Amino acid sequence: MTIFAIGLAILSFFAGVAIMWLVCRRTRSKQLNAAMAANNAFLSASAHQLRAPLNQIVGSLQALDFQKNGLTKKQEQLIGILNEGSYNLRGSLMDILDILDLQSDRLNIEASKVNFRATLRTLERRFAKRAEKKGLTLSFDTRKLSHWHFEMDQTRYIQCVSTVIAQSIKQTDSGAVSVAFDLTAAGPQSQGYLQAYIKDSSAGMDQYMTESYFRPDKYENNAEMMDTDGRRLSLMLSRMLAEKMGGSLTVKSAFGSGVAFKLSVPVAMTKVPAGEAEPSTAKPVERMKAHLADKTILVVDDDKINLLIMKELLGQGEVGEVLLAANGSEAVEILKTTKCDLVFMDIQMPVMDGIAATREIRESDEAFSKIPIIAMTTSVTREYLVRYKEAGMNAVLPKPVIIDTLYETLETFVVKKKQRDAA
Repeated sequence: MTIFAIGLAILSFFAGVAIMWLVCRRTRSKQLNAAMAANNAFLSASAHQLRAPLNQIVGSLQALDFQKNGLTKKQEQLIGILNEGSYNLRGSLMDILDILDLQSDRLNIEASKVNFRATLRTLERRFAKRAEKKGLTLSFDTRKLSHWHFEMDQTRYIQCVSTVIAQSIKQTDSGAVSVAFDLTAAGPQSQGYLQAYIKDSSAGMDQYMTESYFRPDKYENNAEMMDTDGRRLSLMLSRMLAEKMGGSLTVKSAFGSGVAFKLSVPVAMTKVPAGEAEPSTAKPVERMKAHLADKTILVVDDDKINLLIMKELLGQGEVGEVLLAANGSEAVEILKTTKCDLVFMDIQMPVMDGIAATREIRESDEAFSKIPIIAMTTSVTREYLVRYKEAGMNAVLPKPVIIDTLYETLETFVVKKKQRDAA
């Protein structure tokens, strides 16, 4: 056998080994991807199943929070603890679902025109009491921000900023938490990066340890700063969301100098709508009371407990009349005989589900065919949102229902819609 033949045989052997290795690697990769997809599907289904009872707990506690008259100080304290615990549990569950959706590329960033001043009001209202309870000074500085309206995903932006502010308040025992905003130009004149700087007066840490905020495998390095209330998942998710929006979330620190977070997301500046009023500092339920006394709201859900909770929550805003239906068919019959101003529609129901009921309402020649219909559901992934929109639904109210979101939805589709129609 010649040297050439021996060399060819050796090359053929190694080529065969390389091909086998690539085939095995590809097969293994497919198996791992399939296992990961199955695991994510199981976790997602499990998390969605937990949201139904969680909706009942969160809703009941919100309703109970309005009925503190006659309770002892200890009972009020226990209700406060239950409320905080239920919100943290809800937050952790939502974080898990969002992370799974991000990993599966099912989470969509939805940009819309945002009144940033109103966004700041939401943040200030959300954290004022929490900071006051710890004896901290919480300040919002917007002096460098001259533009107040942007094209951005308001929900995801508030989610990211809220997570960081909550963490800063949690880890600060005395002093202050400051939140400052700025806008830096990027490309065209109307484009830029909205910067949020959140700094606290906590003990701080070595810069090397700061990545433990976003790395599950480094939690043990930062046990004192990351000990409770589900902020670990939230901070990791906030960085993932910031990157999904095309931005970033970073952190700097040093011992004795506190911790400073920087959230940067791309935005497009937009014109201020003509005649827009100054955003109110009052809670949504309070500012809506004057507008709902003559309104009729229809709530459709096959779960009697959910109906009871929604009726109680709507009662806090002094809605004129709240009608209840157990399925889509009942809802359609009610609309045929009663003038309603808005429908909250569950999706999964017997007899007729929410999608079918909405289609029947929209295809009707009756006057109620244009009534605002809001989906109430735990399924808020991209493919589901497309289905709701195609059926004719106007928006989605995620479960568990949060009272501020409920009344902001009413403000959008009852009060502001009436103002737009009159203009």
